[in-house]
Amino acid sequence: MPALIFTLCLLVFFGLLAFMARGFPWEAKFFPWLVLFPLVGMLAWQSVKEIRKLRKKGEKQGTEAKFADVREEGPARHKYTAAIVWMLIFVAMVYLLGLMVGLGLFTFLYIKLNGGKWLEAIGVAAGITVFFYVAFVRLLEMYLYSGAVAEWLQGLIQG
Repeated sequence: MPALIFTLCLLVFFGLLAFMARGFPWEAKFFPWLVLFPLVGMLAWQSVKEIRKLRKKGEKQGTEAKFADVREEGPARHKYTAAIVWMLIFVAMVYLLGLMVGLGLFTFLYIKLNGGKWLEAIGVAAGITVFFYVAFVRLLEMYLYSGAVAEWLQGLIQG
């Protein structure tokens, strides 16, 4: 059951990302859509497989045994919940702060809050941010979402 819940959360997460990209200019939304549409399709198929697996398991076992299996997976459920929370934090950061700032800040916080050292967290976050900037902004000349806060500030400044 936790695998199905996790798969459905991933499906919603990546579906929302694809939905958010619809307002971007064509050059900016092409790459996310190129990746996200097949990914959403594969996650939908995985959800169907998980549902079928649960139905077969329910036919073989009684209701009590099925719920007992879910209760036994407490630590696994905690890992799924933590992963879902981190994904939601990432989406919120990208939406509010933009891809470049959100990606770097998220990477730093994830590493640091999971026991990483300061230098490691700063180095990896800076490296990922520089890589995305060089690869997508400079080389591919792609527009990357600047964030709701930046758009709001720009609106205030312009008038």
